[in-house]
Amino acid sequence: NENRTSLIRLPEASSSATRLEFRLPSADANPYLVFASILSSVLSGIQNKDALDKETIGNAHAQHEPELGITWREAVKKTSQSSVVREFFGEKFQKSYQVVKESEINRFDSTITDFEYNSYLRHL
Repeated sequence: NENRTSLIRLPEASSSATRLEFRLPSADANPYLVFASILSSVLSGIQNKDALDKETIGNAHAQHEPELGITWREAVKKTSQSSVVREFFGEKFQKSYQVVKESEINRFDSTITDFEYNSYLRHL
């Protein structure tokens, strides 16, 4: 699959270059947590015998409603409500992660950027 708009893709390659690409995590994501999350989701899908979606042809962004959180706050909320996260990481981790991330979001939201200061506050 050469579709770079898909969340997950298996590019056609020689056997030594075969790989699975998961295109969601950002560069600042914890790689261990990302990998553990992917593995736990795969294992959950296997255990529950979840059906795979069919291959996406064309622009994936134009074809599907997003099911993942689009904002940081939405992603944290979905993580805090996920039964897969609770099952594989434990309720204590899930709650702690939510508290830490909500605290980070609140600190971020309360920060006045240079742009905001120069555009608005400087003129008061």
